[in-house]
Amino acid sequence: MSYLVSGRDPLAVATAILSAVSAGWSFWEMFQPQPASINELKGETSILQGQLEGVLVAGDRHAASSAEGLESIAIMVRRLVEQGARAEQAELAGRTTGELMASDDHDDRQIGQDVLTSSPQDAAEQLLRRAELERTRQNERFRQAARLLAPLQPSRAIAAYEQAVGVEASDSASWLEMGRLQSQAGLRVAAAANLARAAETEADPREKSCIDSEIAALLITERKFDEASQRLLNAIRMNNELIEDEGRTYLLLHDRSVFQMRFGDLALTRGDAADAERFFKSSVDLREQLRSAFPDDDDDRRELATAKAKLGRVAFLRGDFNRAADVYSEALLAFRELLKRTPTNELRRNVAISLKFLGKAEWGKGNRSKAINHSIESTAIFGALVQVDGGAGGWASDFAESVHDLAKMTVATSDFAGGAQHLRRAVSVLEPIAAAMPHERGIYSDLTAAIGFLGNIEIASDEVDAGSANIVRAFKMRVETYDADRSSLSALSSLATGRADLAIMELQTDPHRAYTQILEAISIFEELAEQAPDRPNLALGLPSAQKTKARIEEYWPQVMSN
Repeated sequence: MSYLVSGRDPLAVATAILSAVSAGWSFWEMFQPQPASINELKGETSILQGQLEGVLVAGDRHAASSAEGLESIAIMVRRLVEQGARAEQAELAGRTTGELMASDDHDDRQIGQDVLTSSPQDAAEQLLRRAELERTRQNERFRQAARLLAPLQPSRAIAAYEQAVGVEASDSASWLEMGRLQSQAGLRVAAAANLARAAETEADPREKSCIDSEIAALLITERKFDEASQRLLNAIRMNNELIEDEGRTYLLLHDRSVFQMRFGDLALTRGDAADAERFFKSSVDLREQLRSAFPDDDDDRRELATAKAKLGRVAFLRGDFNRAADVYSEALLAFRELLKRTPTNELRRNVAISLKFLGKAEWGKGNRSKAINHSIESTAIFGALVQVDGGAGGWASDFAESVHDLAKMTVATSDFAGGAQHLRRAVSVLEPIAAAMPHERGIYSDLTAAIGFLGNIEIASDEVDAGSANIVRAFKMRVETYDADRSSLSALSSLATGRADLAIMELQTDPHRAYTQILEAISIFEELAEQAPDRPNLALGLPSAQKTKARIEEYWPQVMSN
C-alpha cells in the first residue's frame, strides 16, 4: 500500500477491502463494515493486483480504458522507473496519462496519446502552452504538466506546481505533491512550508492527518521537536476520531502504524531509546497484523522490513551489536527479495541503508572485514543512485555519509591511502552537485566534511602540503556556512571541528597558534554541550580536541606560558 492513499480513490478503497478479506476470520473483526460478498471481492483481487497501483482510468469510451491502453501506461511507468524516477511519481504520471486519455475533451485525449508515443516531457510542454491559452483550466493544466515532469525533471515540475497554486491557492493536491518533490530533493524547509499549506487547504481528515505526519518527519530532521510532536499528536487525534466513526479499517490502522513509527523516530532523535523501542515495537506489531491481512502486498513487506530495521537502530545505539546485526540482516534479505521482483531506486536505497548499518553492527562485533565489505557495497549503490539523477533525488547525503563511514573504517585498519581514495571520490561526486544546487546547504556541508576529513588523512600520511590545502579550504567553507546562518548550532559545531583541524595542521610549524586554535575549538564544543544537551552529536569532537590539547601541552609546554 502506498503511504498516503486518497480516501476518494476507488482503487485504494477496493484494495483496502480486499486486504481485509485476505486476513481470515481471526483478523476479520478489526474491519467494519463487512463486505456483502467475499467471493466477489476475491474475484476482483485478480483484476486489481495485475494493474499498476494508482493508475485509475474512468469510463470505457476511450483507448485508456482498453487493456491495450492500460498496458501502454504500465510500460511507460516501468520505463520511467528504469530511468531513475521514483515509483510514486512514475505512477502519478501514469494516472495523469490515463485521465487525459479517458477525457471527453479531444485535445486531452491527443495529449494523453502523445505521452505514450512521444514522451511525458513533450506532452507536459503542450499542457503548459495550453495553460496560457485556457484561462478556465489553468490550474488543472499546470498540475497535469507538473505530474508528467516530476519523474525525470523535478525542478521543472516544482516550477509548474508553483504556477498551479499561484492560480488556485486552495489546490491542496499541488501543495502536497510539490512539498513531497522538494522533500525528496533535500529542500526540507520549503517542503515543510508547502506541506503545511496542503494541510491547511485539505478538507479530508484522513489525508490531513497523513500530511501532518509527513510534516513531522521533516521537522524531526530539522530538530524542531516540539512542532513535530504537535503535528503527530494532531495526526493521532484525527486518526482516533476516524476510527471511532468508521471502525478499525485497514487504511486507518495502516496510518496509525506510520504515526507510531514517526513517534519512534522523534524519540530516537531526542536520545530516548526506551520510548523509541516502545513505539517501534507497537508499529511492528500492528504491521505484522496488517501483513496477515494482505500477505502478497510488496509495499506492506517493505514497510514491515523498514519498521524492523528501526529496532535494529535502537539495538545498535544500546551497544547490542549482535541483535542489531541480526535485525539488519533480516531487513536486508527482505529488501533484496523485493528488489528482484520490483527493481526501483527506493528499494535500492533500502538495500544500501541496510548494508550501511549492518556494516556498523559488524564493526561493533569486531568483524572488520565483513563491515568494510558491507560498507563498500552500500557506498557503491548510493554512488550509482547519485549518478542517475545528479543529486536531485536526495541521494547525495546518503552517499556522503556512507563514504564517511567507509573512510573511517578503512583508516582504522591503518590503510590511509585507501581512506583518502574513498574521500577523493566523494569530493569529485559532491563538488558538481553542490555547484549545481547552491540552495541546498546540506550537500555543501557534506562536501565540506569530506574535504576536511581528507585533509586530516593526508597530513597523517605525510602529504602535508595537500592535507594543509584541504584543511584550509574546508575551514573557509565552514566559515562561509556559519556566516550564512549564525543561529545554526550545526554550523557552529562544524566551525569548531575546523579549528581543531587547523590545530593539528599547525602543530609542527606553529604550536602557539595550534594551541590557540584548539582552545577555541574546546570552548565552542563545551558551549554547545551546555547549550544543547539533547544534541550530543554537536560536541562529538570535544574528546578528540581535549586529547590534542593535552598532546600540545606535553610536547610543547612553553605554549602554556603565553
